[in-house]
Amino acid sequence: MSQNYLNEVAYQKLRESIVKGVLMPGTHLSENELANEYNMSRTPIRAAISRLESEGLITSLKKRGFLVKNISYNEILNILEVQLMLRLYALNSIKQQDLPCDLHALRQFLDKQIEASKNDDYYEYISQSFMFSRFFISSVNNEAISAIYDSFRDRIIYYSVVNWKMTPHHKHYHANEINQSIYKALIEKDYDIVQQKFNESYQNARQRLILQGVWSDI
Repeated sequence: MSQNYLNEVAYQKLRESIVKGVLMPGTHLSENELANEYNMSRTPIRAAISRLESEGLITSLKKRGFLVKNISYNEILNILEVQLMLRLYALNSIKQQDLPCDLHALRQFLDKQIEASKNDDYYEYISQSFMFSRFFISSVNNEAISAIYDSFRDRIIYYSVVNWKMTPHHKHYHANEINQSIYKALIEKDYDIVQQKFNESYQNARQRLILQGVWSDI
């Protein structure tokens, strides 16, 4: 097997463990332990850790190894703000240019999101909620904008899954009602309601960040 292949396998395994909350924030990462667990040498493990560090999921300790990154209030708030801006930009473009939005495909993401919440599969729920917004934004056919949104995917899912695990007595699955309202408004081409729901989603998530200290379902 090529080194590039092994690097990718190690990256995908470690990334999935972090994003799904198997490795929680503050977990110390040992290259030797991961190499034994994944049955490979330390070289691909080191490459995977370096890549995930550049993506903001791992932080290095000077000469003391690596940790799964803790959640920064400012980082999440910045993501929320950019997420809102991209949603509103896409909505404005759709409205002004009368761009088509594949509502049938959008409904499939919504249905999968709702089904996941019924099964209490939070990882799948937040993944489908992300894809609901991502698909809506892709309607403007701007690859650069889609790439920016995609760059937030793992951190959004990771933050939300960890929040779900750490606050089991709080209400979760907030995006179901919001996305159902957005979908209904898109069918009716009531773009004012869509804008209202995007702003409401941002304000609600921001408020939960303040009340909960850091964690929020975004």
